[in-house]
Amino acid sequence: MTFQPETTWSIWTRRMVSLFLFLALIIALILTGPFLTSILLAGLLSLMLLLPIRLLVGTLRLPYGLATILVLLLYVGVVAILFYLLFVPVGTVLGTLLINLQALLMGFVSFLRQYTPVQGWIIDASGNQVINLNFLLDPLSRLVRGETALPLGQITPRAFQFLSGAAGSLGGILVNFVFIHLLAVYALFELPAGFRWWTQTLPPGTRREYAILFQRSGQVLGGYGRGIVLNTMISGTVAAILLLLFGVDGAISTALLATVFLLIPVIGGYIAGLLIFLAAFFTATNVFDLSPLLFALMVYLVYTVVQGGVIANFVEPWIYGSAVSIPITVILIGLAVAGLYAGFLGMVLTVPILGVLREVLTFVGHKLRGDDPYPNEPEPAYVTQSFLLDVG
Repeated sequence: MTFQPETTWSIWTRRMVSLFLFLALIIALILTGPFLTSILLAGLLSLMLLLPIRLLVGTLRLPYGLATILVLLLYVGVVAILFYLLFVPVGTVLGTLLINLQALLMGFVSFLRQYTPVQGWIIDASGNQVINLNFLLDPLSRLVRGETALPLGQITPRAFQFLSGAAGSLGGILVNFVFIHLLAVYALFELPAGFRWWTQTLPPGTRREYAILFQRSGQVLGGYGRGIVLNTMISGTVAAILLLLFGVDGAISTALLATVFLLIPVIGGYIAGLLIFLAAFFTATNVFDLSPLLFALMVYLVYTVVQGGVIANFVEPWIYGSAVSIPITVILIGLAVAGLYAGFLGMVLTVPILGVLREVLTFVGHKLRGDDPYPNEPEPAYVTQSFLLDVG
């Protein structure tokens, strides 16, 4: 009697392997936690660049590698042009803010030089002294007049620490930028091999289900990405037109900066509105000859009505479609968690991540019940007809 080796795993073995894989996934997430935002950004960048690559491969029948190189060169050129176009207006608005802050500081210093204890009191409408600020103004005034010396022994280390921290943060941003792009480039060039391995490894039935899941997740990411681009263009254009009509200094620069904050779901509009309010308040002149506060309030109200009332309620739902059909409560919780662990970029990626997570949880729920997640739905064409065309 010859020995026949067992070719399939037992149920107990499969369960144990599944448990070990689940634990390995948790450990991997913990280890990659500090870099998770960078990895997600690299993945989104790869998906964004993959669209024109597929277009070149499908229409011009170019080899995948050549199409990837051409798209990468085009991307570098577009980024360089955008950086040049944004650098000048952003520098202008920052210069205006610095000039205004310098004027306020010089005025405050002039006040401190002429300060008397009587001026340290806040007086009510009846002429009564109600709040004494001399405890704060008196030492500042003596410092400005040169009557007291600066504690250089304490200030110098703190200033050096601040400058070192700022330099370290800037270096970290540059390193992270390079890491994201390198990861995206290598992912694009290794995609054909990974796609070939995936199509040859999974059984046909299982492959169909995962292919549909990947397709739907890609539709969520693609829909949100297109929505981000369109919404940014529309909101930025509307903000620039409003600020130009009101005669706000640095209208284009302010609109660009406000549009960046609109990338954050839900709360980004409030931050953008605050930036527009400050730009209108510090503007040198306005066409209505109003006080700075009244003029800033008027600009802020008009912007809020247009952005928060018209664009947010009518334009954005049409742009994003099903990609943003997530309850606001869930988005706010996701924003809090993402902002805590991943900062600004994590808040920007909250909605697409939640959209993909919804698709995955729906898929897992059907599988746990023993159902077909996608009944009567055929295998996507990108599997049956390779979307890279040159992947054999």
